[in-house]
Amino acid sequence: MQTVKERNEVIQSLIQKNGNLSSQLRSMTERIEQIEQNMRAPNVEINGIPEHKSENLLKTIEQLGFAIENPLGDNDVVHVSRIAKFNKESDRPRSVIVKLRS
Repeated sequence: MQTVKERNEVIQSLIQKNGNLSSQLRSMTERIEQIEQNMRAPNVEINGIPEHKSENLLKTIEQLGFAIENPLGDNDVVHVSRIAKFNKESDRPRSVIVKLRS
């Protein structure tokens, strides 16, 4: 049978381990947030582009690049897509996300 002193030592050890684990979790959470932010860095969100049934978003983005006098090269765009609406009842077109090569 454990004495009160032995139980207190076990409790103190567990408290210390818990504190260490909490610190590690906080550190890892910060690292994950930084990694996710770095992954989104080459992304550009464009709002207000009208939606069409058979739209070619890549072509639209290329035309937009020419319009702002910053044409995109053939390999500059990795992926382009629309994202879901936050408010389904809104008449605004869905945003376009363009992932650029970094």
